[in-house]
Amino acid sequence: MKKCKALVCPAIMQDENGDYIIIGTDVTGEVENLEEFAGCAQYEKIVKVPAEVFESIKKSLK
Repeated sequence: MKKCKALVCPAIMQDENGDYIIIGTDVTGEVENLEEFAGCAQYEKIVKVPAEVFESIKKSLK
């Protein structure tokens, strides 16, 4: 696994299947109140991504 380069982490990228991969801080044990429609399965993690990272790619997600 590659180490994080300070200017590019966290990151949102697309894999060869078109799915999105998100690298962020694992906050699974810290989040207490998820929205009613949300849930986290045992095989999933909740990650926190700074707003400026998500906003920088938001236009390309449309």
